[in-house]
Amino acid sequence: MFKRLILILAIILGLTTSVYAGWGDGWRGQLTGLTPVINVAANTTLTANQCLGQIVLVTGNYTVTLPPVVIGSMVTLRATTAAVFYGKANANDRIILSGVALDDADKTASPGNAGDQITYWGDSAAGWTVVGMIGGHTDGGV
Repeated sequence: MFKRLILILAIILGLTTSVYAGWGDGWRGQLTGLTPVINVAANTTLTANQCLGQIVLVTGNYTVTLPPVVIGSMVTLRATTAAVFYGKANANDRIILSGVALDDADKTASPGNAGDQITYWGDSAAGWTVVGMIGGHTDGGV
């Protein structure tokens, strides 16, 4: 029973894209779930439904504004070109970057390299926490 629960949670949370479903009574087949990808080619405000494990490909020097935080939501922004991109909290949320709480509505700034990425997790009603990044993202101010 515990293994089934772990498998179901992994699928729901998007922690796996391919699992073999067998509940101890034989192999049943392969389940697949692909990570949704969103392409951003302009300044964009995401919706809560776009922060459920999605990867947002940022194609230039754009600001991606996060929606009001929903606890447990997660989204990753990734640069496809060598341009600085920004991840911005909405007016009532903060971002914790490398253990430091930025002001409400502040943004993070990527270093400007293709492949830079940053993952935000909605950890509390106060806002977002950066739980992973490639490249040295910094406080981008308001």
